[in-house]
Amino acid sequence: MSDDYLYFKFRPINKYLVESLVRPSLYFARPDALNDPFDCKFDIRKSFERAAANANGDRKTALLAALRKGRLLEDFALQFENFGVCSFSLLEGSFDVPLLWSHYADAHRGLCLLYRFPTTFLDDPHTFIGIDTVTYEDDRLTNWLNDSPVRPDEREFVIELTKLLLTTKSPAWKYEKEARIIRSAPGTLNIPRGFLEQICYGLRTPREDIDLVTTLAKEHSGCTKFCRMIRADSDFGMTAEEL
Repeated sequence: MSDDYLYFKFRPINKYLVESLVRPSLYFARPDALNDPFDCKFDIRKSFERAAANANGDRKTALLAALRKGRLLEDFALQFENFGVCSFSLLEGSFDVPLLWSHYADAHRGLCLLYRFPTTFLDDPHTFIGIDTVTYEDDRLTNWLNDSPVRPDEREFVIELTKLLLTTKSPAWKYEKEARIIRSAPGTLNIPRGFLEQICYGLRTPREDIDLVTTLAKEHSGCTKFCRMIRADSDFGMTAEEL
């Protein structure tokens, strides 16, 4: 049990949520459909040019050779855009993050789903490319090109570069504490009943929505734990109350 992954996902209550409860599933978005226009949108050629300008010796030679290979870098960028990304938050067991409720859960009218994924499920190479936490760093690609022990002409380079492109965001997004599961294609993936462990409702979630979602989650997704956010004693605090 201790090796399981506990991932939180904030969502509005709509038909897509209902579908994911009735038929337990996750949706993997294309990188170009993510809400941050800079997310997964590195200018790979410019990063290589900046890195080459700062490099010396064999590193500089390898970077310049990659730049000279016509559409190599552009073709690579197009290839990884066909992957599927499913994003979560790592909240260490707590639901009380006001910005996530405001940005992703319909201004506290939605909910937060807590999934428990067994390691054996996410380690399946036939289903997933990998899982990783997001790194929040300016110029991460350029820095990695300068410092990585992997050369641009090695196969491992492509693998590591793909992971970096799909798991790097601006430091402005650090509050999300994001983790990502990556697949080789976008779309819906059915998951076993019981992986959805808990649902927490927002400060403004309507009672009728709470009743509907609770019924569907119990019957179809095997969810057994429910709570809702309430105001805490401090001016801007909130805490979870079991239902």
